[in-house]
Amino acid sequence: MWKMVWPLLMIVGSNCFYHICTKSMPEEASAFGSLMVTYLVGAVFSAVLFFVSIKPAEVITEISKINWTSFILGLSIVGLEAGYVFMYRAGWKVSNGALTANICLAVALLVIGVLLYRESVSIRQLGFSPVLFQAVDANGVQVYHTNVMMHVGTEIAVVCMEAIADPEQRSMVRESLENTGKTIVEITFDQMSHFAGNMLELHNKDGEPCLIMSLSAYNSLSDEQIETLASRMKLITPVLDCIEENGGGSARCMIAEIF
Repeated sequence: MWKMVWPLLMIVGSNCFYHICTKSMPEEASAFGSLMVTYLVGAVFSAVLFFVSIKPAEVITEISKINWTSFILGLSIVGLEAGYVFMYRAGWKVSNGALTANICLAVALLVIGVLLYRESVSIRQLGFSPVLFQAVDANGVQVYHTNVMMHVGTEIAVVCMEAIADPEQRSMVRESLENTGKTIVEITFDQMSHFAGNMLELHNKDGEPCLIMSLSAYNSLSDEQIETLASRMKLITPVLDCIEENGGGSARCMIAEIF
């Protein structure tokens, strides 16, 4: 077990110091001059560990095993380090800069793993469990997208349970939402037709949660439903009649989510 844990702890600990130092690097200092010193320290430290970890007679043998990957890795590290330096100098915060970069990296590595190494990827391997159900509107017409009848936020889920005709599927959806700590706000077919399921939770520039919905959706809600939603986040209710009447969508359909 420890064999699996200690490399992870080393990565996390080293990364913390890495980002603190990168963020704290003086802006007036040359990025590549600073990196040169960094690599000199790294080279000396690596050389010490190399000679300590092997027998003197094995030095030539171990060096002969090195191939092209070490050279390309060196170039990659320069790009990595310089990228973070310039990212922080551009104004990114430690709290979200590395997170954004790592999310993008995870997506890129997912594609590389599938295309280059023929790795298989499933939803369950990514930590998700699919919840499959069928939903219809008041006339029995199949709902074409879940955002018509459901909004799932950080703490609250707004769901038209009436749209899920099958009792077992309805129970499964309810259970899956409750198991993830969501407070369920049930809406009716009439409220769904006023786009009450087409909401989207966002954060403003101060990090405060906001729930975007059309004025039509807001007006369809009961006082109790509004109180439940407003107790968790700020409600923003623009007039979207033109989009709703002619485009077929509402607030969530108009917003591109960038994570």
